[in-house]
Amino acid sequence: MVKQKEKLKQRIVATLRALGILGTAEGVKFALAWCRSRADNAAYAAENPAFARPPAYGMFEAYSYTSYRAYVASGDETAAFIEGLVRRHLSLSLPVVAEWGCGLGRIVKPLRQRTGWSVAGFDYNAASVAWCGRNIQGAAFLENGLYPPLPCADGAFDVLYCISVFTHLPEDLHMAWITEIARVLKPGGILIASFHSRNVADRLLDGEAAQFNAGNMVVRGNVRVGGRLFVAYHPSTFIKNRLLQGFEVLEVVENPVSSMTQTVYVARLSSPGPVDPQRK
Repeated sequence: MVKQKEKLKQRIVATLRALGILGTAEGVKFALAWCRSRADNAAYAAENPAFARPPAYGMFEAYSYTSYRAYVASGDETAAFIEGLVRRHLSLSLPVVAEWGCGLGRIVKPLRQRTGWSVAGFDYNAASVAWCGRNIQGAAFLENGLYPPLPCADGAFDVLYCISVFTHLPEDLHMAWITEIARVLKPGGILIASFHSRNVADRLLDGEAAQFNAGNMVVRGNVRVGGRLFVAYHPSTFIKNRLLQGFEVLEVVENPVSSMTQTVYVARLSSPGPVDPQRK
């Protein structure tokens, strides 16, 4: 029954996408979410007067919700998860860390507070970068474009993590960005990246499932590239054999925290960069 409901939901979304009105429907969804969270947000702000309130639509666009409590709790939970991965796979006491696709600093802030590490956040949303710069202390926030490069030097970071970023890009941008990630990581540096993979295969419609099972990315577009409504699904063969060429996969974690229904890959840069001749 649950799978049937999920399939029906995906068919409805596919129809709205094809008609070009998915954005309008999402606007209604945002309004409803904001109305539902207003009272609790007011209570949370009263309980935590020093809390910097992230913009409502920015939260919705980045995280699919407008709840201050969810923003804080999911950020804390994800930061703890990332800290654990870094400590398990990198023997540095004070690594230099970057988040590509930092949004409203949901993870950067608690990660910095938990560890004291040097952390930088990159995002292509200028408003989010500006908000982070005004409201989050102790971390650098820089704007990047939809296409590379990142505004930093070669080998700048020991760790780069990206949560729900590849999940909103087409294949050509996957290849462009993995090359850029290899550039900004130090030799032996760690990449932590999340994907829509086997754990969400039940969301795929019949034609999409056939493409996915053949080892090809499935992309749902007809909306702004890089936005939450642009969705990519990743077979494990694509991730391991194409995207992560030049990396050694160290660990794969399914549904790592309660707020993330994705598959996380931890990989070490094991060569100067990706070697796929099709990459541009």
